[in-house]
Amino acid sequence: MKNTVRVLAIALLLSSGGPVLAQRGAPTAKSDARFLGAFKDVVAGPSKSTVRILCDGKEAVLGTIVAADGWIVTKASELKGKLVCKTQAGKDYPAKVVGVEPKYDLALLKIEAKDLPAIAWRESTSAGVGHWTASVGTGHLPVAVGV
Repeated sequence: MKNTVRVLAIALLLSSGGPVLAQRGAPTAKSDARFLGAFKDVVAGPSKSTVRILCDGKEAVLGTIVAADGWIVTKASELKGKLVCKTQAGKDYPAKVVGVEPKYDLALLKIEAKDLPAIAWRESTSAGVGHWTASVGTGHLPVAVGV
């Protein structure tokens, strides 16, 4: 009985505050800038190919530049009203919906621009279940990170 009490007391001491002290100063959530900063290099290139899409002057959704001459893919169901695409470089372009694929909720937009930074595609076969992923936005940090 005496040994059991000793073991419980030691376990209680080791478990109270140990992890907290060991993690002091560590990011506490996936939204922490220090945590997201670890993925900064991963999203640096793709973020240049990401645009903010405004509908009637309000930010509605993100889009991806798929061709340097102004072709953009985005979520179709969010597009309502007058469309404007804002590039990472800060330029605004009026946009037209050229096509919609309702089954996948995709829309193809066209803006009158040249030499835009189109996304670089690559095979995704190397990314398997359990790998980290970072959602790209227009800033230097990812919008979200997960597994």
